[in-house]
Amino acid sequence: MITFRLGPAAGTALTLMRTPDFLRVVIDADGTIDALDQFNDMPKPTERICVYRINHAKEFLGFACGRDGCTPLIDAVYDYVLDQPEDHEIRETAAWCAWTQAKAESEVKR
Repeated sequence: MITFRLGPAAGTALTLMRTPDFLRVVIDADGTIDALDQFNDMPKPTERICVYRINHAKEFLGFACGRDGCTPLIDAVYDYVLDQPEDHEIRETAAWCAWTQAKAESEVKR
């Protein structure tokens, strides 16, 4: 189970297929919270995007299998990034990739 600390997704728990270092969490106009964890995930025009950073190492707990196939069970906690990027930096996939790369590089330099 993926959980979130602080920010608009605080207290939310989601089941995700991937747990990247930086994760876009989207909140739709109706309050629905989801995460853009897949490479081809795109935010809807009605969704607000918030960025979270993984806090602790991911733990693979096994698989949950049902009629529709199997889903990996991963345990991770994400923290809200206080210095949120501008919407144009994270709405499109190429811009999002550039932002995460720049953020990671700036943290290595510290």
